Amino acid sequence: MKYLITTICLCFLLLSCKKEFEGTRPDSKINQLKEEYSDQLIKSKEGWIGILYPKGGGSYTFKFSFDNKNRVKTYATIDKEKTIKSDESSYRLVADQIVSLYFDTYSYLHQLADPDERKNGGLRGGGKISDFEFSFIQNSKDTIKLRGNHNESELILIRAKEGEGDNYISKTFAQAMKIDELNQLSNYYNSIQINKKDYGFILNTEINCITFYYDDKGNYKSFTTEYAVIADGIVLRKPFEANGVRISTFSDFQINKTTNQISVQYNGQVKAQIKNVSKPISIDKEAPRRMYMIDKMHTSSTGFTISGVKDAIGLTKIQGFNMFLFIPRRYIDPLDAFYLIHSEDFHYGPIFNTIYNDEGVLFFKPFQLLSGIPPGTAYEQLFIDQNKLWFDPAGFNVFQTGKDCFDFVSRKDSKIWIRFK
Repeated sequence: MKYLITTICLCFLLLSCKKEFEGTRPDSKINQLKEEYSDQLIKSKEGWIGILYPKGGGSYTFKFSFDNKNRVKTYATIDKEKTIKSDESSYRLVADQIVSLYFDTYSYLHQLADPDERKNGGLRGGGKISDFEFSFIQNSKDTIKLRGNHNESELILIRAKEGEGDNYISKTFAQAMKIDELNQLSNYYNSIQINKKDYGFILNTEINCITFYYDDKGNYKSFTTEYAVIADGIVLRKPFEANGVRISTFSDFQINKTTNQISVQYNGQVKAQIKNVSKPISIDKEAPRRMYMIDKMHTSSTGFTISGVKDAIGLTKIQGFNMFLFIPRRYIDPLDAFYLIHSEDFHYGPIFNTIYNDEGVLFFKPFQLLSGIPPGTAYEQLFIDQNKLWFDPAGFNVFQTGKDCFDFVSRKDSKIWIRFK
């Protein structure tokens, strides 16, 4: 009886406290946002230009066209074929605590996140450390900013304008190829004058990073950021602030490989000249040590560039060529290695000690000139030619051009250099 009375009292208490909920429930608001984002994606007549900055570094430009049947057509600057051949896959918007955009069947975006390094040239087991599921972070009429749900990659969607149709990405890829001609000039070093001050200027077109470096009262200073290629130039992920000038874009690249002359515009209006020179503005004395102490194998896809000619020695033409690997502390002694990887996992190249001094000079002392499994006796002279460059006693200057990415430039001849990522 006592239990029955207590239960009745509780029921009366609950009824007396009951009050209608006022306001908008969180789930209703999230679902409303989901519908608004969906309409925005679908109703852009020319689609969306996407700029992706994977967590693993670099950038890629995409063109997306979303329809009302959860299908998306995609072009990408990953390689030339993907600029002209679209990929169609499915997508969906998910409303949880925040609205997310899922590309939920394999697409060009998934290729960058694929753990098989042969799919994208990234890390084994991690690819480019990218994403294919993104949360909406900021939104305006013409720009949507998203963040990867797993690796925090950044994806920016910009509403395409009239005339920026399906051929936009092929135009962007052509622009990237044009800009790469800067790395085909005679000397490695380039300088640009900004507001009457000279800055070293490096474009790492393999990972889409730009570096400015300069002398500051006898000390080396630098600034590096990713850039995105667009149809008429590049957009810096973070603006470069120099000598009272804030630079966010470069466009109208005019590169003459015959005369080694370059002209460009920055911020869409200021004309500037980039000089191809034989000496650097300043030297990064700490770069060799930083490069050597990083726990990674440094890869090169082209080997030595000489007078603007990539793979001037010709080793990448070997059947089964995969990559070059510079491996600090390959052996416990400590001994290091510079291998050509061929036929999947075979390696061939020299073993040596890496040495660097307080002046920032990097050089190598040979221990064994060639080791491993050779790709064929017909190529022996090519390896000998490469060793002459690698073991030049004059050594190299080292410049960091991205996260854990470095260029080695011959101190004897600025026309000779090699890029590692």
